[in-house]
Amino acid sequence: MLAVSLLQGPAFGLYWISAVTYASELAPDELRSTAQGLLAATTSLAGMSGAAVSGLLFDYIGPRRLFMVLGACCLAALFLLWAGRTAVRRSPLPPLA
Repeated sequence: MLAVSLLQGPAFGLYWISAVTYASELAPDELRSTAQGLLAATTSLAGMSGAAVSGLLFDYIGPRRLFMVLGACCLAALFLLWAGRTAVRRSPLPPLA
């Protein structure tokens, strides 16, 4: 458990760099700071709501099923990211006026 916990810091650093870079790529030049603010707000809200829902699920369905549900959520998020990236590549957004 300690070895896995030691990986959390570098993993979060890599995640945050990737997320900020991706938000900057998607946003127009004049909205980049707004996109990064929305990223930070969404990440904070997701952490708070995820902790509350995970605690409830832990009590109701137990740890084994909770991690199965969380794994399924991660796969769904990966699929949504892939589908979104594919859609963006296929149809470029029109320039803002």
